[in-house]
Amino acid sequence: MDWNTICSYGAELALADTQLATLNAIFEKTKNSLLPECLKKWHQGGIEQYVQEHLTDPIEQYQFLLLLHIATVPFFKEYYKDLPSGMAKEISADTGIWVKKMTADYGVPCLDTRIFGWCRDCFNTRVKQFGRLQCNSKDPYLCQNFLYRNPDGTVDVVEGDDPDPSRGTPALKYGDPVINIHIPEAGPMYRADIVASLHAMADFSANYQPDYDYKAIAAYSWLLDPAFRTLLPETSNIIAFQNLGHVFIMPSRPDETLEVIWRLWGRKEMLAGPEKAMEFEQRTSLQRNVAKYLAAGGKFTEYAMIIFRDEMEKL
Repeated sequence: MDWNTICSYGAELALADTQLATLNAIFEKTKNSLLPECLKKWHQGGIEQYVQEHLTDPIEQYQFLLLLHIATVPFFKEYYKDLPSGMAKEISADTGIWVKKMTADYGVPCLDTRIFGWCRDCFNTRVKQFGRLQCNSKDPYLCQNFLYRNPDGTVDVVEGDDPDPSRGTPALKYGDPVINIHIPEAGPMYRADIVASLHAMADFSANYQPDYDYKAIAAYSWLLDPAFRTLLPETSNIIAFQNLGHVFIMPSRPDETLEVIWRLWGRKEMLAGPEKAMEFEQRTSLQRNVAKYLAAGGKFTEYAMIIFRDEMEKL
């Protein structure tokens, strides 16, 4: 694979010539050994550790992972060739979003190990995109709990390994099939766009995986933390998103405070920690409100949201 081919693949991912030019040195360093070896291993996974064994500098590792990701565009096309036209182009934009984020974090266009794995899943169709949302179209429910539906439409959550025998069969339990949704950093989360994406996912499942009997749409995110109800107006897009389904805390109570800082600001601020929150840039009302909340000792936790399959038609 030559440099011109890399540039042509990068252009297909809407990466700028200036971004690609920063990868030329790592291409020259790895084109005869590490790059071809990693292309052979790409389908198997575990590449990140292999790269760390061959490149000692973390920034070089991350630059190489972006180079490798670009070089796998032919694999990406092969995975998407039998899916609806437009799906590949839609999710390919995710690469540019992450390269911009990584450039802000590390000073050069790259992909760190966490984001490289995510981008690989976008290329191999494990993660698909439908308008505003992305999803794992086949995924097990990840919460160690049991959900019971009440006649009034509410849901009771029983945590632990054992169901409540007095409640009958739970509507959802750990390991049940779901569609797991993700919210890319691609602009406002308008409710209409979110709902359209959910229906597009359901239509795709009916047409392309009709035997997949998913129980619900599931989301796991810091965006679902009810703390936002005290930080944002009821009309905000985040609150509208939370109102789409049944929201409850993840059983493991994961602390997402540093994740929120990274998402809203960046790596530098994440490393500084929440105690420095009032020193962070505050360009938006969300940043201002979250900074005050963090400075007062507030924390964020990951929550889950469930929309049962038969509830989709009401959205």
